Amino acid sequence: NENIKWRTPMPEAGQAAVTVWGNKVFTTIHKPIDTIDEKSSVTDIIAYCMDAETGEVLWTKDLPGSVIIDIANGFSDATVFAPLCDGEKVWFFNRCGRMACYDLEGNEQWVRDFVPRYMHKNRQAEPFFVGDSILYVEMADKKEAFTSIDKKDNKGKSEAAKDKGFWTYIHGIDKNTGKVLWREKTGTVVHCNPVLNTLKDGAQAVVQQRG
Repeated sequence: NENIKWRTPMPEAGQAAVTVWGNKVFTTIHKPIDTIDEKSSVTDIIAYCMDAETGEVLWTKDLPGSVIIDIANGFSDATVFAPLCDGEKVWFFNRCGRMACYDLEGNEQWVRDFVPRYMHKNRQAEPFFVGDSILYVEMADKKEAFTSIDKKDNKGKSEAAKDKGFWTYIHGIDKNTGKVLWREKTGTVVHCNPVLNTLKDGAQAVVQQRG
């Protein structure tokens, strides 16, 4: 209990790291559940902005998702990704199917909904900035034939994986608009955290891995 400046009780669990910029702290938690039976069927999270000096909650935003996951799973849950901040805006990510951008006062800049790969509970690739882009790993083709496969249907998933549209890829997302700018063509395993590097000629390149 020593050297703790403040504590802020949170109404539910969350696995996101805490992002600090200036006098503000950003993180996410799951939307509170009422019964233990709801633990395995959550989709929605809450974004938090708090005062870094006092722990006071300055504002919150609901980020609903569309594909269920376990809350506080041993490896990952909907809050797995840390918020990103550049000093002017902050970006929050719901692994269940939503990302959103706000200014530091909590005014919405944009919201992007998407259908994620429902089959993974393991730790997943963290989004990160490259210039004005956010690099994010997600499934290429979000058609219903892929998204409607039951997560326990191993045969169906194996058949779908023969189509590269079912694979996950790095997407470059415009941090100012939420629009997808590009998608790489090789495929990136969702558990790999891509790394930015600089080549001998000065060009930037992303190191990634397929599985």
